Amino acid sequence: MDPFRLAQVGQVKQAEKLAQEERSRTTAAEMAAQQQLAVFRHIQLAAQAPCRTDSPAALASGKYGNARVAAVAKEMGNRFFKTGEYASAAEKYRQAAEADPTDSSLYTNLSVTFFFQEMWQASLESALIAANLAPYAPKGYYRSGLCYTKLGMHPEAIQAFEIALSKIDIQEEKQRSQILEALNQAQKNIILTPISIVDD
Repeated sequence: MDPFRLAQVGQVKQAEKLAQEERSRTTAAEMAAQQQLAVFRHIQLAAQAPCRTDSPAALASGKYGNARVAAVAKEMGNRFFKTGEYASAAEKYRQAAEADPTDSSLYTNLSVTFFFQEMWQASLESALIAANLAPYAPKGYYRSGLCYTKLGMHPEAIQAFEIALSKIDIQEEKQRSQILEALNQAQKNIILTPISIVDD
């Protein structure tokens, strides 16, 4: 029955209850629509990230540079990272990625260095490249989820963490618990984030 009609006939409590239920249904529908939009945005962003599709023969031919150069630059980046010199580490990981743009670990490392410098968008872009290069691995998705959280894009974060969970190996309990913790936090954030509706 219509809440307005109930209020007219003196059944105020029942009218208030029905109005509250209607608001809850509307809010749930709005949240579902926002989550679907977030998934669409995540897919669009991932599709925009560069992905190497060359043949293994082209990769082995050295077309993308020297694997030795990449390994040395990565090791130097690791040393800088361990001492907290994140900008220097990022530069070395960038050099390594230029030498071997097919190595997803270089992009996850680059992502984490940007993350520690609070460069959320750059960190996200590197994480998305890593996810495209290694779609079977959880790290790129996990790191993109962390970035989405920092950017306040909680539905996208939830989606990324769920994908990361689906990629995790059963034996990797520590990684699974980290991802679950991040997913739970993102879900709490989406509940706490107010939905802004503008009337035309």
